Order: sequence, then structure tokens, then C-alpha cells
Amino acid sequence: MTLHHLYTRRDLFLFRRLEVQKLIITVALTGNVPTREMNANLPVTPEEIAKDVNRCANAGASLCHVHARDILQKPTLNPSVFMDIVQHI
Repeated sequence: MTLHHLYTRRDLFLFRRLEVQKLIITVALTGNVPTREMNANLPVTPEEIAKDVNRCANAGASLCHVHARDILQKPTLNPSVFMDIVQHI
């Protein structure tokens, strides 16, 4: 099945116009709930989060939303943890 079967001619025109428009890609790397037990690839340390932020930026992301983790890998609002992440980025 091609795009022509799924969309009208007007839809295809709008899709083509979107291809030349600017695009903002936002990534949410950690989420507040996920744990390493849920996803073995979850970045939890400041170093891991910074590495993934840089990889996403290199792939075209414009904005990264980050939830910091404490030493026990639990969500934290501790400013020093956020500063550590920012310094690694």
C-alpha cells in the first residue's frame, strides 16, 4: 500500500510542504517513572544522561527533557544533581 492509497491528494500536498519546513525534535531521555529494571538502556547517571543528550543533539534534537536520578537511581529534584548533568553536557 502506498501513500496514495492512504491519503488524499491534498494530504500529500501538505506532507510535501512539511518536508521543507523547520522541525523541532524534543526528546525525553529518562522519564520520571522508568527504572533500569524496566529498560536496561535507561540512562541514570549524569554521565550516561549527558552522553545520550549529546547523541540526540548530534542526531538533530533541539530540546532534551531530563529527569535527574539520585545515587539510588530514584528521581530527584536536587539542584546539585542537575548541575552535574549540565556540566557533563
